[in-house]
Amino acid sequence: MDKFSKILLLINLLYHRQAVSVSEIKRICHISERTVYRYINVISAAHFPVTFDHRMGGYRLLTKNQNHLDKFGFDEAILLVLALDLLFERVNKDYKSIIKNMVAKIMADQESAIETVLEGFRQTRYRWEKAEDLSRMLTDLIIRCGIQGSKKMRVTLKSGSDRQIDLNGAIMSFDRTWHLQANDVNKMDTFAIDDIKTVRSG
Repeated sequence: MDKFSKILLLINLLYHRQAVSVSEIKRICHISERTVYRYINVISAAHFPVTFDHRMGGYRLLTKNQNHLDKFGFDEAILLVLALDLLFERVNKDYKSIIKNMVAKIMADQESAIETVLEGFRQTRYRWEKAEDLSRMLTDLIIRCGIQGSKKMRVTLKSGSDRQIDLNGAIMSFDRTWHLQANDVNKMDTFAIDDIKTVRSG
């Protein structure tokens, strides 16, 4: 990705998130910390009002409309990134470059920093590359990203029941098997991960 593309990616990142930390910019744009500051100055000089928000711990656009809709829900973004990851290993270097750019754009479009959870998941790639059914791992990943971003989610259980839950303050716990404990209107609901059929952003 050339310098111009990386600056456009950074603008896109600033537009779609409430605030972006230097470490997030470095990771998504594949640039050094020094280059982050240089690109922020370039964007500011081009009359994009960028400021560092100490309360949020990152850079943000001053005039950005905070009520935008994500192009993809974070669950859809995870599906796309995982599919692209699988494709990445089976294509030539030119396609690899295109895929890397696509993944960076998908990440930048997300309001939540899903790349942190995805990166941890990618380190266990060997576990899911050989699996025939990736549903359980995908459920686990979406839940972890949802908890990190305090998202509302719709959980469909294998029994067929459908529940909307708020993952703000939710946790994953282990007691013989993994469970999702979600705060839901002043009561704690617990779901066994193995009993969850699908999880979608609510």
